[in-house]
Amino acid sequence: MTTMRKTRTAIFVYAVIVFVVGLMSRSSIALEFIPMGIGDLLYATLIYLLVFWVLPSRKSLDILLISIAICFIVETSQLLSWTWLVELRETSLGKLILGNDFRGSDLVYLTLGTAVGYWLDAKVIRNTAKTDEA
Repeated sequence: MTTMRKTRTAIFVYAVIVFVVGLMSRSSIALEFIPMGIGDLLYATLIYLLVFWVLPSRKSLDILLISIAICFIVETSQLLSWTWLVELRETSLGKLILGNDFRGSDLVYLTLGTAVGYWLDAKVIRNTAKTDEA
């Protein structure tokens, strides 16, 4: 298996794990003891991993900046009240992807989540691919 394929496979595995844990963090039971911001942190980590999966040959810093931009655009779009956007946010999938109310504190969690993605990228995923090459 090529290094690029191994890298993409690892990214996919981590993305699935983050996605499942993120969904679990939104359950009514979890919300009783897990802060809401953890879901935002996991969302941003997932965004980082998805950008990394699409652009695996890009530098980690590029992926970090693209991911933060996507997360911040999605979060600030919650300030918009266009009818079609509000209706989209009212669907289950729309709420998961776009959120529903802007909170400035979410920007902190989103930044931390992309940092977690960056760490996974630099210390785990790319490191594993390099080790496998040797």
